[in-house]
Amino acid sequence: MDIVDVDVRLTSLAETIERWAREGQRVAVATVAATHKSAPAPVGTKMAVSSRGQILGAVSGGCVEGAVVEVAESLGGLSSTRAP
Repeated sequence: MDIVDVDVRLTSLAETIERWAREGQRVAVATVAATHKSAPAPVGTKMAVSSRGQILGAVSGGCVEGAVVEVAESLGGLSSTRAP
């Protein structure tokens, strides 16, 4: 995985997604919809994954990001090939 930025603002996320799309990449976006008890990321936090395996943002303290990538790949359109 090529992590672009973990601490990301929504405008930066949108700009990066647009750039990836212009480059012909497919993009999946995960959003924290609900939390239970204490959570490292609040509701609304977003993470984007490109078809080149680039990641922008984070939805947890590191324990969920891999699962997000796997789900994005399983939904189709994202390759399991990672950027060098």
